[in-house]
Amino acid sequence: MDKHLAFAVLKLSPNATFEDIEETVEAQIFELRTYFLRQPIVAALYVRRTEKCAQLFDIAQLFDLTLSDNGTHIHIPLAEGTLEEILKNYEAITTQLRSQMARTMHPESIRLLALNLVSVQQDFEKHFLAITTGEAATPVLAADQLQTGRLLRLLTTDANQSEVLEIIARERSRILALTRHPQQK
Repeated sequence: MDKHLAFAVLKLSPNATFEDIEETVEAQIFELRTYFLRQPIVAALYVRRTEKCAQLFDIAQLFDLTLSDNGTHIHIPLAEGTLEEILKNYEAITTQLRSQMARTMHPESIRLLALNLVSVQQDFEKHFLAITTGEAATPVLAADQLQTGRLLRLLTTDANQSEVLEIIARERSRILALTRHPQQK
């Protein structure tokens, strides 16, 4: 990446000061990190934003910016098992990845952690579809991701079985819609 392209990506004039560049890069990194921490994991949307992380990393190197990094990255494959085991494992892994992401402002670390979240989400979806059945009667939005904690509580108590089946059917419908239309925004 050259400086001309870097200024265009940052939407700054070539006359910008080092402080302006540093501030803008940090603000954009913060915005991306916040997105990854708050939004449901939708692979197509996450991957697009990881490309912006890569650009910001290149820009930081180009201008010799110092960015904080906690230096830890993990990828733990989602273990197969019962629905309850898969939900618990998924919760633990995504919580760990997001906790690591919250402690860094390094765009390359954020990119890698986001890609790990996508990988874990895809593993979860594959296992979830394999061990569950049913689909919701009405369409489910990509953003209406399963609240795994709620389903876990229902599975471990004497909950209404029809409520459990409805939640499972809604998540299956959401996953299936994403696989049918992966470019959905």
